[in-house]
Amino acid sequence: MARHDRIRPVAVDPGETALGAALDTADGPVLVLGPVRSAEALDALVRLVMAAALVMRVTCFMALAVTFPRACIAGIAGVGWLAPYPSEAETAAAGGRAGRGQSMGAWRGGLWRMLLVLAAGLAASAARADYHVVARVALGGEGGWDYLEPDPASRRLYLTHNGHVQVLDMDTLKLVGDVPDSPGMGGVALARELNRGFTANGAEDKVGVFELDTLKPLAKWKATGKRPNQIAYEPLTQRVFSFNSTGRNVTVFDARSGAVLATIEVDGRTEFFAVDGKGMIYDALEDKATVIAIDARAMKVVATYALAPAREPSGMAMDVKTRRLFVPTHSRALLVLDADSGKILASLPIGAGNDAAKFDPGPGLVFASNGDGTLSVVHEDGGDRYSLVQTVQTEPGARTMAVDPQTHRVFLPTADFGPPPPPTPDKPNSRGAILPGSFRLLVLEP
Repeated sequence: MARHDRIRPVAVDPGETALGAALDTADGPVLVLGPVRSAEALDALVRLVMAAALVMRVTCFMALAVTFPRACIAGIAGVGWLAPYPSEAETAAAGGRAGRGQSMGAWRGGLWRMLLVLAAGLAASAARADYHVVARVALGGEGGWDYLEPDPASRRLYLTHNGHVQVLDMDTLKLVGDVPDSPGMGGVALARELNRGFTANGAEDKVGVFELDTLKPLAKWKATGKRPNQIAYEPLTQRVFSFNSTGRNVTVFDARSGAVLATIEVDGRTEFFAVDGKGMIYDALEDKATVIAIDARAMKVVATYALAPAREPSGMAMDVKTRRLFVPTHSRALLVLDADSGKILASLPIGAGNDAAKFDPGPGLVFASNGDGTLSVVHEDGGDRYSLVQTVQTEPGARTMAVDPQTHRVFLPTADFGPPPPPTPDKPNSRGAILPGSFRLLVLEP
């Protein structure tokens, strides 16, 4: 049917000669007004109905404004959303009652525009992050730490710490186990379908293998390069990739037998990686300021992406749905790359001393953990638009992290440090020694 201009006289009762009025909408007649004795009375009645609608609209908007003030401010900018019922002059200029109906239709359209703007404002409000530290879990012990690996299915969090892997329950934050004899403080990779975990034991140039359910050590495999630091499990090929940082190569193992299948020369110091689950692995080369793309099936580098003028990429995360790589750098910039072309699509400011990036697909948030005691939070706005929505104060040294995609918690380990040693040309910004017993895990929630 037509719009508000479809106001017409109707018989209210089959036996009555008086006139009424029916208001038609796109869903059919919704209101009968009458009996009405004259056109003037009909016009007055229509005015009364529209005035009541205006009051209802203002009342609803005021209620929304109390709850969503920022979004409603944006909504006020919608053209004509509070436009009054057309004046007599406007009606005459528009051609009488039909013109008034058209103006009323435009007035109703203004409401829809306001609601759309309000929805956009609410989406922008939802994009704002509000992460803060909710707990500090004392883990104790001595020495340094490195990477974390969450297992959302089993609700476990694996944290490498001074020659072993501490295992925590991600919900209760209690220690539930330990993987011993893992010297070198590298990363952890998980293969749930094989019931196996893998550790990068950089101090002995080996990969450790353990059972996921029991945490029992099973074997150690010799890497073909020096100091394995990061380690990845590629599910499509069921292969383990050991990124040997000072060896400047990657050792490829069969995840079941431990057989060495290949050594991939990369001529760069490997940093953290991203796996797309479809046979591709991406890794940052810190000293080359590049990202390499590795075909897991062919076991070779198939592309190299330059990051200049950014320097020293320090981590990586990936949105596998949009095929976007997130690469934090020591240039205090988070780069967004197209994983297939290597094109840099965006650059966002982050803190200093970064060592990790993570992506949480639910809220579309990218996290960059920085050694200066900040956590940079970036939101995917859509259409390759990104915005820095929060800089969270954490603690100095909290530079690596893990994200739980179910609860959206962020975990960052850190400790207390003694006075720094005098600077040298090789190490101008060295940290002091880690104080025994101060190791802890920061837990952040939105």
